[in-house]
Amino acid sequence: LDSEFLSSVQFGAMFKDQNKTRIKNEAVVKKFAGRSLNEFFNDSVSDLFAGSDAEQSSLAWSKTDLFALRDAAVDGGEDLTPKPVADFAYDVTEKTQAAYVRFDYATQVFGDMPLRGNFGARYVETDVESKGMGLDADESTLVVDRTVENDYSDLLPSVNFALGLSDDLVLRGAVAKVMSRPALSDLSAHRAISEVDGVIKIRGGNPELDPYLSLIHI
Repeated sequence: LDSEFLSSVQFGAMFKDQNKTRIKNEAVVKKFAGRSLNEFFNDSVSDLFAGSDAEQSSLAWSKTDLFALRDAAVDGGEDLTPKPVADFAYDVTEKTQAAYVRFDYATQVFGDMPLRGNFGARYVETDVESKGMGLDADESTLVVDRTVENDYSDLLPSVNFALGLSDDLVLRGAVAKVMSRPALSDLSAHRAISEVDGVIKIRGGNPELDPYLSLIHI
């Protein structure tokens, strides 16, 4: 640059598209009439730490033949079709667009004290789309297509300087507005409702979370 103050100008743009998906299906085998878990024990585990330098444990427990248990449950009319678990099912997409400009400067102040540094700003736009599972008002039917959208934008300025007080002493300073986004898992749209001892509990993420903004200075 042809300037006594500015030495260079930098600018640019960025686009980022990130996604996090989590799916969990499970089938739960509960105790069914006329059968005992003892019927399905087929082995035992013992002699823990044998062959190592650690003290051998006296603990032992029985192993369950899960395949036999499954077959018995099916024969008994149990529905073992895997079903989605609301707490673990979500799909979050976050798209970010940003542009920045930075001016570098170098000059002298107070006679012959060298002053250098830069100042600039970054503009950020973020769009979030979160899909998850929830429960209907009757707390019995899973809703697969629960979608929540959110967007926000921020201007993040910054400035820093280095002032040479002497040949071996430099005074430095900086001020900047910074942003920290929530984790994608925190933006999940899943929602699970349960009732324990008459207390209704609702668990889930929050797709409408905005980022933390702070002003830092050194």
